[in-house]
Amino acid sequence: MKKPPQKEGQILADLHTHPGLKQNLDFLVEKLTGGITGISQDNDWTTIWNYKDLMGALKTKDGVNVREIDRGLFAEVYYNGQIGYIAKTQEVCANGDHHILTIGCRENFPNKEDPRKTIESTHNSGGVAILNHPYIFGKRMANEREELRIKELYQMVNEAEIFNAQCIDLIPPFICMKEANRKAKELASQYKNIEGIASSDTHYKISPIGTSGIYIPNQDLSIEAIMHYIKSKDFERYEQYVDRWTFFKEFISPWRG
Repeated sequence: MKKPPQKEGQILADLHTHPGLKQNLDFLVEKLTGGITGISQDNDWTTIWNYKDLMGALKTKDGVNVREIDRGLFAEVYYNGQIGYIAKTQEVCANGDHHILTIGCRENFPNKEDPRKTIESTHNSGGVAILNHPYIFGKRMANEREELRIKELYQMVNEAEIFNAQCIDLIPPFICMKEANRKAKELASQYKNIEGIASSDTHYKISPIGTSGIYIPNQDLSIEAIMHYIKSKDFERYEQYVDRWTFFKEFISPWRG
C-alpha cells in the first residue's frame, strides 16, 4: 500500500476505522497525524478504541499535544512536528446487517435496530448518516431482497461508502468481494444525493489507516465543517485496496493480540 498523495489545500479523511487497543500506541499516533481519522466505535466490540478512551490515552502520552476543537467529537493531535485530527464516529450494526456510520453525534446508538430508525435518530441529533459497505453482509454479498432495502436506504442517508478497502478478491475465484464496491458505485450513479465516499475500514491493525478516504478542504476544520463537506459533496474520493497479507493480519489480530 502506498501513501496517498498530498494535495494543496486538501486533507484526507478516513472516517471509518477500528484501531485495536493492543496495537502499538506510538505507531497509532504517527498514523493519526497524517490526516483526519474517524475512530469508529462499535458497541459490541471491546477490543477497539473509542474516541473518549483514545483521547484519555493521548493526553497522558509524552510528546503528544491534544486540543479538542468540538467537545466529545473532534480533536487536533500534534506529535513529532505533525498535526492530524481524530473524529468520533460510530458504526451501528443496524438490524444485524446494514451498517450505518454516524458522524457528529455525541450519543451512541444501539445495534440491531431498524436501520431506518438509526438514520432518523442520527439526523434528529444533527449528525450525518453514511451507509457502510452497502452490499457486504458479514462474509457474503447482499441478495436481491436485501438490495431492495439498500435502495431504500440510499434515499435516506447523507452518503454511502461505495469503496471499502477491505473488499478485496481474497481467494479468487472463491472469495471475491470487489464486486460489492462495483455494485455500490453502480447504484450510487442512480441517486443524486449519493456521490460516494471511500474508507479503509481498518480492523485492529493500524497500517491501513489513511490509505483510502476522501479529500476535503483543509481550512477551519471542525466536525460541522466535515459534515458540511459531505452534505455539499465538496470532496474527492481516494481509493486503495489493502493487500492480501495486510487483510489476513488484520483479521487474525483479535486472537493474536
